[in-house]
Amino acid sequence: MQIHEVKSLEGNSGCRVQLYRTERSTFVRKYSSCPEYNSRLEEQCRKQNFHNASQRVFSPSVLAWGYEDGLFYFDMEYIRGHKLSDMVHMMKDSDVAPMIDLLFKMLHWEEKGRRSDSAMIFQTKIISLEKKTGGKVPAEAFDILRKFDWSCISWTPCHGDLTLDNMIVTSGGRVCLVDFLDSFCDSWMIDAAKVLQDMELYWSFRNKPVSPDSARRIKMARDMIFDKLSAMENGSEKLRAVYHLLLLNVIRIWPYAEIQKSGEWLKTATQKAIELVRGLD
Repeated sequence: MQIHEVKSLEGNSGCRVQLYRTERSTFVRKYSSCPEYNSRLEEQCRKQNFHNASQRVFSPSVLAWGYEDGLFYFDMEYIRGHKLSDMVHMMKDSDVAPMIDLLFKMLHWEEKGRRSDSAMIFQTKIISLEKKTGGKVPAEAFDILRKFDWSCISWTPCHGDLTLDNMIVTSGGRVCLVDFLDSFCDSWMIDAAKVLQDMELYWSFRNKPVSPDSARRIKMARDMIFDKLSAMENGSEKLRAVYHLLLLNVIRIWPYAEIQKSGEWLKTATQKAIELVRGLD
C-alpha cells in the first residue's frame, strides 16, 4: 500500500505531525521529537486510546503505532474541523451554556481518587520548576504553591492539556479532543485549570485578536465554570485547588517560553494568576 505525504500539521512539544493519504483513507501520524521523548508520546498514545474506548469523549481513533528511525510514532484518524478557539467569534451567546455543560460531561469531576503521596509529588514538582526557571518567575508564585495543601487533589483520568486549541469542532458540531498530554499528575482539576487558562488568561488567544463580543462570551464561559465548581460538594476547596493548578500550569510554561514565543504573555499571565489565587483567600 502506497502512502503519500499530504502536508505538515501544527504540533506541540516539538513533535512532528504529518497528514498522509492512501488509496482508501487519510490519516495523521505523530512522531516523537527525539528518542528521549518516546516514552512520553507512548503514554499520550495510550491515554488517547483509553479515552476513545471509554466513549466519554470524542477523539481520533488510534489506528497503529511503531518506531521509525528510533522514534516512536502513532497513526490516528484525521478529523476535519476548526479549533474551538477559532470558533468563539462565530458563536452566539446562547451557545456558551451548552458548550460548558458538554465540557463538564467530559470531565471526571464526580470521581474521587485521592493519593497519600499527593503532597509530596507536588512539592517535588514545585522544587524542580523553581530550579528550571532560574529566578525568572516571581518568588511570590512559588511561595503560594509551597504553602498549598495538595493532598486535596483528585487523581482521575484526564486529557492533560484541555485548552480551546485542543478542541476541534467538526462540521456536524461535535467536539473532538486532540493532543492528549502525559503529566506528573492526572486529574480532572488540571483539565479545568487548563480551560480557565484560556478563559482567565487568554492562552489560546495570545496571538489572535479578540473582539468585544468574543471577550464577553469568554467571560460568560468563565463565570459559568466558576459557578459550577463553586456548587460542587466542598466547592470552595475544589475552586482553590483548580486556581492553584492554574498558577502551577502557567509556571510550567516558563522553561519553554522561547519555543512557545510567549514571554510577554507569561509575565502578565503569571501576575494575574497570582492575583486570582490571592482573591480566593
